[in-house]
Amino acid sequence: MKNSRRNNLRRDPYGWRQWLLSALIIASTAPVAWAFWYFDHS
Repeated sequence: MKNSRRNNLRRDPYGWRQWLLSALIIASTAPVAWAFWYFDHS
């Protein structure tokens, strides 16, 4: 099972880019959502 994980990484080189993109979207939208919640409750 350890080798299957490495083979999946070789087969899907864009998997980490998709994860990085999703992390970037969350990081960019989270402060905005927090700001809306903060100003709405203040």
